[in-house]
Amino acid sequence: MPPLPSNVSDRFSIWIQSLDPDQVGAGLVLMVVVIALGGPLARMACWIATGILQFLRIPIPEVFASALTDLVRTILIGLSLFYLIDALALQDQIAAILQRVVLTVVVLHVFVAAFRVASRAIREVIPLSADASRAWLTTAVQVLLVLLAAASVLELWGINITGAATGLGVLGAGLAIAMQDFIQNLMAGLTNAGERRFRRGDWVEAGGIEGVIEHIHLRSTVVMGFDRVPRHVPNSILSNEVLLNKSRIDHWRVYWTVQLVRSATDAQVDQVCKLVMTHVRSCGDFITDGSRTCLVQPRGISESGIELMIYIYCKTNDWKTWLEAEARLLSAVRNSIEKAGTSIAYPTSTLNFSRLSEDGSLPTSGPV
Repeated sequence: MPPLPSNVSDRFSIWIQSLDPDQVGAGLVLMVVVIALGGPLARMACWIATGILQFLRIPIPEVFASALTDLVRTILIGLSLFYLIDALALQDQIAAILQRVVLTVVVLHVFVAAFRVASRAIREVIPLSADASRAWLTTAVQVLLVLLAAASVLELWGINITGAATGLGVLGAGLAIAMQDFIQNLMAGLTNAGERRFRRGDWVEAGGIEGVIEHIHLRSTVVMGFDRVPRHVPNSILSNEVLLNKSRIDHWRVYWTVQLVRSATDAQVDQVCKLVMTHVRSCGDFITDGSRTCLVQPRGISESGIELMIYIYCKTNDWKTWLEAEARLLSAVRNSIEKAGTSIAYPTSTLNFSRLSEDGSLPTSGPV
């Protein structure tokens, strides 16, 4: 192949003559179509993908769909630019530089989409009561994405960052070992926030700790005990222990065992049960429509007397209202026992005394 002329106009003329008009025209048309219709095409592709995911019962948040639409449009434009660069038959070095520029734009757009999705996802996952933790985590994730984007772009342009990446990896491993407890509680905090086990103001009990959630942080949660002493509870305890969120109870339960004296007759026991059930059905405090268990009946005989079981659910989930309903039920139980002519049994014990024989030994039989 003869050397190219040094004159710029001659070089340009030779380049123009080497072009394939059909390929260049197709590339320009494709570029115009993608720019004009890239948005609708991207939305259609995302609509199809969303439909497939919904058919598979995999939910996709709106922020993901929006970011995916923009990303698909950018990829379509990048592909059309690649085709146009190839159709222009540029020199290898110039074509390689332009292709790297296009790839850089696409890669940066990928990380911009990830940046948006991560920020929105953190706002959705971390509750409003943990604003400081949410801001800290958002900043950390954004810094990580910026570093990854910079590393990807440098690698794309042939800049070797293996040594720096290895050093950062070793440093990260050392920090992970040194901060093992912190990382464990951090992940537990993210788990608690993601599962929405509790929120600020909830009454919880876990690991022998009971109180009201005051503040939620990524490493620990402040639980205000009923003695007004705050407990800074590591999130790993609230994540690994069985947690009771009493603020989310739908109906408070009454589960009592009332003992009548053994001398109570069957008629008296039956009368007590009917009188108590009459109060339960008429007072309006308890659920009696069959949607919850509602029982007032004898259950057995104990050492002290005849056991009556009261197992009912209150209509409210308010603790104070439940206590008031329990107080009224207690009065009704006491009045029912009095009306039936019996009484409540108290713990009793029977002692047998035997008279010693003349030789000091216990007799084998005979009256006391």
